[in-house]
Parts: sequence; structure tokens; C-alpha cells
Amino acid sequence: MIWLYRRLGSWFWLVTAVGIVVVMQVAAASKPARDTTLNTQSGGPGGALAAYLWLDRIGYHVRRVTDGSLGLSTLTSRRSTLMLLDQGVTLTGEQTRRVLSWVHKGGRFILAIDGTKGGPMIDALRIDIVPLLGESLTVTQPLLAAPPVASLAGSADAGMSVPGSTSAVEAAGAAVLAHARRGLGEIWVLSAPAVLDNVLITHADNRALLLNLAGPSGRTVVFDEYVPAATPASGAGWFTGSSWGVALLYVTVILVLYRWLSGWRLGLAEIPLTDRHRPLTEYVLSVGGLLRRAGKRGDVLRLYQENLRCSMRERFGVELEDLTPEARQHLDSLLSGGDRLSESKMVRRVNDIVEYEEEIRRTHV
Repeated sequence: MIWLYRRLGSWFWLVTAVGIVVVMQVAAASKPARDTTLNTQSGGPGGALAAYLWLDRIGYHVRRVTDGSLGLSTLTSRRSTLMLLDQGVTLTGEQTRRVLSWVHKGGRFILAIDGTKGGPMIDALRIDIVPLLGESLTVTQPLLAAPPVASLAGSADAGMSVPGSTSAVEAAGAAVLAHARRGLGEIWVLSAPAVLDNVLITHADNRALLLNLAGPSGRTVVFDEYVPAATPASGAGWFTGSSWGVALLYVTVILVLYRWLSGWRLGLAEIPLTDRHRPLTEYVLSVGGLLRRAGKRGDVLRLYQENLRCSMRERFGVELEDLTPEARQHLDSLLSGGDRLSESKMVRRVNDIVEYEEEIRRTHV
């Protein structure tokens, strides 16, 4: 079994990686889509179905728009309110120009933002986003008077700055609800849209806030929930247009790269010539390392001492008759025992022996 794993171990890890990719793909495909925030058809905690039904029940003419025209051609500017609360909806540049033109004629436009920067409408209104950390809401200006709003339930993760606007609700000094006049109409921008969701709409004066945004009773309130269909890429087939096709292409590319980089073996691996003959320095270093770890300093010193004896016999004979008494005494000190020497002292003794050999070689050439 171990022999088989050694031969096919790389393939085992490759199959495991492919399996992980497949499992992740299945998990992503089976994950249910999250409800869009403040969608009037959603009864979940983040939906706006409660606000939609409540406005309809108390006398407003409520409807939702799911086409690109936004229903502006059928709305009377002075008696209609257009609400864009759904965070999944993004206006195009052309829709932004049409909405602002409709507002100038007397329409009321309510825009909820979640702190995301960019977008034609945000750019057109020159809204500057200010990040917050769940700050509490405070009513600062008496603009919300029909009916009066004293306190709001909820928090804000984003503030804003809108040129030419008046702040009605703030959080940590940043505007959360801003009101601005545009021609004969008006625009309200709300950066804490959660105050109107199905959970918080019944808390504090949140319903009163919704009435101030919608306008007087009897108006037509339109919720814009148009999401354009995704345009498929030209020439996209099953391989590039579906998640399973992309996963299969990914696995194929990884397989090809794996085999290309690892190579195909047609026999036993050839050992290079440089690997067959190891240099002698490796043996010297390995032996030196073994002697050092074993603490054999005396054996190392004796190697140098024996080499010194051989050199002296070759030059002066066995009896060393030509040496002076001082030189003989110095030689004896170099050849004395050293079994209990420390490593630093052993190195000094070896250096003295080598220097002495060099000196003898220079003076007796």
C-alpha cells in the first residue's frame, strides 16, 4: 500500500484538489439567494413589505415599478412620490437624468443609500459618503413635522454630505437624512435605510418618518424595483457561460499545467555526474563536524602534532640535532598533550603549530 502511494501520491493530491473544487461549486450553487434589502415583495427582516402594505392601507396609491421607464410618464409631478429604497436597484445615467428632470417639475424623490460610493445618481447629487460605526440617530431639524418625528429606532453605518441640502437626522455629527430642493420638487436622501425595514418600521417614530417621506395622504407612491437583466457575453457557450463549464475548464488547465511542470518519466531517473562524485571537502567538513560534536579536541590536536613531527623529522632528522635548546623547548610545548583543552585554546594551539611549520619552512628552504 505504501509502495502504491509513493508511485501515485501526486495523482492522489490532484484528485483531492479537484474534489474540493467540485464540492465548493456545489455548495455555491445550492446556497439560497439573500433577500434584497428593502424590497417591497420581501417579508424577511430586511424587506419593505410592511411599509408598502401600511401605506396602501392608510390611503396612499401605492404601486411598484419593475420596468426601465420607472413609470415617470404616468406620474403627476406635484402629486407623486418616487421611492428608490431597494439596494439592489441602480439607476443608469439616462434614468438619472429623467428622474432629476421629473423632480424639477415638482416631483418628490426618496433615495436610500447604504454607503456604497459611486453610481450615476450619487455622482449627479455630488453625495460624499462618510463611514460610521453603527451610530445612534438624532433628529436635529424640525423638517419632519407631518407628523412630528421626535426619535428614531436604528443605527447608521454611513453618513453623507449633500451640497445644498439641510440635515434632518444626524449620527455622530454626519447627516443621515438630508433634504434638498431641486426646482419645484424635492429630494430626500437616507443613508440608514434599515429604519424602514419590516423589523424597525414599528419602533419609535419610524412610521412617522415614512409618512414625512411619502408626503400628504392620497399621493401616489411608486417604489422603483427595476433590475435590468444581465446581458450574456457574446459567443458564450456552456463552457464559458455556466459555472460548471468554467469549473471544468479550470480543472483541465490545472491538470495540463501539473503534468507539464512535473514531466513524464520514461524510465529511472538519470543521476548527473556531479551528483555521483562528491567533493572531498564534504568529507572533511563532515568528519570535522563529527569530531566537534563528539568533543574530540585532543584527537584533532594530535593530528596536527603528528604532522608537525613528520615535518621536523624530514628536515632535521630523527634526533633533531640542529635545533637550539630554545627551539627544542618551544617544539616540546607545541607537542604537549591537550586532552582537556577548550575549543578556543585548541584552535590557538593549532594556529601556533601551523605558524611554526610555516616559519621552519621559510627559514630552512
